[in-house]
Amino acid sequence: MIASLAQATSGATVSASGWTAIRTSSSGLTLRFATLWKIAAAADIGGSTTFTFSLSAPVSGGISAYRNVHTAAPIQTSSTSSTTSSTSITDTGVTTTFANELLVGDFAITGTNSTTLPVTMTGVYQVNPSGVPDVSVGYKVQAAAGASGNFVATATTAGNNNGQLIAVRPGP
Repeated sequence: MIASLAQATSGATVSASGWTAIRTSSSGLTLRFATLWKIAAAADIGGSTTFTFSLSAPVSGGISAYRNVHTAAPIQTSSTSSTTSSTSITDTGVTTTFANELLVGDFAITGTNSTTLPVTMTGVYQVNPSGVPDVSVGYKVQAAAGASGNFVATATTAGNNNGQLIAVRPGP
């Protein structure tokens, strides 16, 4: 599972029992974006997770689940890119090591917004409550190992934004 959480502040940290941080990054003073991973267990089905934030500020995000991933070391690599006052949210490309790696694109932007994912990605979810950062997540399978290239999502309104691209290893 991958949690993608955007908070309307900078400098905050986030944690949850059993979850491992992938990346945390900021854009300006108004956006902190964190991704974390966890291998799902039977107890997680229908359960809940409590995320703890070091600062009090509005948060949005979600959790996505993927099958057939490597259970010992699922995250092969990741990247991040931040921009202030732009409608383009870039996931900087990564170089994968294995065939059929899952590329998970995480996009966050401040303000009341709506994001269109890159056409090459399949949408997983979008959360865009009023006055809280918009979070959009999509994925694509990269058939051959190598450079992925960048992925760019487009928002309706310019804002501080952050993109994170996560390469997930396929299961053995």
